[in-house]
Amino acid sequence: MKPPPLEHHAPGTVADALSLLAALEDARVLAGGQSLVPLLNFRLARPAHLVDVNRLDELAGVAERDGGVAVGATVRQADAERHPLLRERCPLVPLALRHVAHHVVRNRGTVCGSLAHADPAAELPAVLLALGGHVVARSVRGERVIEAADLFLGAFETALAPDELIVEAWFPAHAAADAALVEETRRHGDFAMAGVARWRDRLALFGVAPTPVLWDRGRRLEPSADLEASAEFKRHLVEVLVERAMAAPEAAPASAVPLERPPRRAGFSVNGVARAAPGSGRRLLSDYLRGELGLTGTHVGCEHGVCGCCTVLLDGRPVRSCLLLAVQAEGHEVTTIEGLAPDGAALHPVQQAFHECHGLQCGFCTPGFVLAVTGLLAERPEPSDAEIDEGIAGNLCRCTGYASIRRSVRRAAELLA
Repeated sequence: MKPPPLEHHAPGTVADALSLLAALEDARVLAGGQSLVPLLNFRLARPAHLVDVNRLDELAGVAERDGGVAVGATVRQADAERHPLLRERCPLVPLALRHVAHHVVRNRGTVCGSLAHADPAAELPAVLLALGGHVVARSVRGERVIEAADLFLGAFETALAPDELIVEAWFPAHAAADAALVEETRRHGDFAMAGVARWRDRLALFGVAPTPVLWDRGRRLEPSADLEASAEFKRHLVEVLVERAMAAPEAAPASAVPLERPPRRAGFSVNGVARAAPGSGRRLLSDYLRGELGLTGTHVGCEHGVCGCCTVLLDGRPVRSCLLLAVQAEGHEVTTIEGLAPDGAALHPVQQAFHECHGLQCGFCTPGFVLAVTGLLAERPEPSDAEIDEGIAGNLCRCTGYASIRRSVRRAAELLA
């Protein structure tokens, strides 16, 4: 459950990144890493090199262009979900992002990374196809535009060459009334058994084939069966979802405060203290915190981003420390559970609320819950019940203490008011 031996590269410019991709054999691009790092941990992917593009601020923009909106390669899904330009001009993108995993994952995942990963059950590839958008791929050989219809070749397979980098995704502008996204999952945040992205009468299906496909009512759909559902059930599910997608459009998400990207700092900082660099470029942030810094309050569970017990704050945002390489924390401020009440200080209000409301039993999941809730309340000081449920949905409690945890969140909001 650890990444294989590899070499981490952190180029400072797009030109440097393209040069590395052209020169290195068996290299993969690392952006959000929320899909790639689990593959590394499972040893399902074994690249010799990672080209980390997270320092390329020139790819972090969202801009109106050519009758649509261009989203840069390092734009986080959480930022895109809240971006006023996308919400106004391309509302199907924020609507779809509400269905992508959980907010802790969206804090690191990128829009372009999801497109490059090409998961058959992912929402964003279907959105790009439904809207007729494209990506811009760049290499040392030049730049080319790849239309959505030509981008996805198979499950986790795209038309990108090994030396190409998606520098932006472009989505045509559209009205909210013309767009909808519906899907069926076992619970919010899970991969879809089937889903439909709609723009006007153009519908793209996902979760039913190796790639997103356009709906053709005159042609019999032959969906792919999987562990979740049979082909027959998926065929029925698609018919139901198509009817829902063609009905009244989904309500627009509530207004959200755009998240700010803080300036990059020098070196490594954890709980406000400068720290030495990690001993290995492939070491996970969770292992760096526990093994090298002795901060064992960060617990390790699944190591593929599902349980949430390794959650920490990165520049105030909750993230999965098992889905980040420690070297990616350079220039950022990491806060662990030890940092909320350092050196025997009074409990942080969220910790105090969990204590008062008995929001913990065995305690294994508690640090991750506390930090996830801390990030939630920093963004939404007075969360609704639905926002609380969504805020903690990415964390699993093995003792089934969710009712007490919900009470703890409400009490923490009172203490922080």
